[in-house]
Amino acid sequence: VKRNPSLNAKLSDICIGTSAAPTYLPAHFFKTEGSNGEALAAINEVSNEIYSGSPDFFPIKPTDYHRYLVLSLGTGTQKFEEKYNAEVAAKWGVLGWLTSDGSSPLIDVFSQASGDMVDFHLQTVFKALHCQKNYIRIQDDTLSGDLSSVDIATEENLANLLKLGEHLLKKPVTKVNLDYGVSEPASRRTNEQILTRLAEILSKERRLRYIRSPQGEGHAHYGKAHIKQLNINK
Repeated sequence: VKRNPSLNAKLSDICIGTSAAPTYLPAHFFKTEGSNGEALAAINEVSNEIYSGSPDFFPIKPTDYHRYLVLSLGTGTQKFEEKYNAEVAAKWGVLGWLTSDGSSPLIDVFSQASGDMVDFHLQTVFKALHCQKNYIRIQDDTLSGDLSSVDIATEENLANLLKLGEHLLKKPVTKVNLDYGVSEPASRRTNEQILTRLAEILSKERRLRYIRSPQGEGHAHYGKAHIKQLNINK
């Protein structure tokens, strides 16, 4: 952000802008002082900070993926259904791509393909580097009816989405089968348990960084011990 002010957007603008699905919600315009990201952009930003020697990061190689913890949170997708195939799509015109059997194939393709490709890419990379446990993707791809809609913000639907999220916490962690492209249970641990584990790791890391910082207790303790040792030597 310091080197590229255009990334310094408000979280509220990012959320509103990235959720403004075409034909459902109006486009959201905002300015920064100088794009959007998600998982790949986050990893890229961390790598850049490490390359530049930022004091906020422990000195490691940017390619040490076993030191990365990536948590990717989805917002839910419709239950996977084979609504159409290439033979059917070949006969579509402009209107056919915009609406077919109560859905919008063009929007479905662009909105789902982007998230799926990032998930597939990251999972492949982390697996190839033997640190697949460090990449966690939490997503519900079984939504249907009003729950799968992006423009129904009634109190009832929001309450049902909240219940769905609480239920999702109790489900086992899933991974995409790289051979078939479908999500499968990958662990006996639930999403809630894995989030708790990540929170504990981050909490310990934060305490450790504070201790090592000039304001931390560890730095003060080191200073006192160093002075005491000097007095002994004298």
